[in-house]
Amino acid sequence: MQRKKNSPNRLLKVFVTLALFSCSTGEEQAQDGSAPMLDTVSSTDEQTVENDSGATTQPTAIELLGNWEVDNPIPNNPNSPLQNQSLEITETKWGNSPLMTWDNAQNFAVIESPANDPFFSGLFHRVVWTEPQGFAVYTCQVAQGLETVEQAKFSTAKANDQDFENGCNGFPWQRLLKLED
Repeated sequence: MQRKKNSPNRLLKVFVTLALFSCSTGEEQAQDGSAPMLDTVSSTDEQTVENDSGATTQPTAIELLGNWEVDNPIPNNPNSPLQNQSLEITETKWGNSPLMTWDNAQNFAVIESPANDPFFSGLFHRVVWTEPQGFAVYTCQVAQGLETVEQAKFSTAKANDQDFENGCNGFPWQRLLKLED
């Protein structure tokens, strides 16, 4: 197989494209003319989806995309029996919650509680996950009930990924098992 030589025109196009992307200030004026909004894209593995809050769309999919079985769900109330539940993660949803942004390199996502959530309606949560191992991954909601996507995105709350029994805010991490698509 012969290797193509790079023409000067092709190299020029690449350099111009890189220069245009690197000259961005990282701030944009809000559509209504108010204060500038921060550019929320910090890596090529991060995704922001369009939703009612006005977030923008980027091209990279979340690495946990697909259908999962929640292997060790926490019951909604003490009288509920533990039962395996399914969880679908799409480019716009984490189960029933809108998926606002994520970063595959840093293994986190920001989700918004749905409108019918009795405690956290319209509030944001930061979910972290371990590197997928085969068909399994562990997730933990490290920060919850935050007022903005930015607060959840930049939260410094941590989980102990060496303790899956109590390392998620004193509770177990959730283990997700990948289901066949």
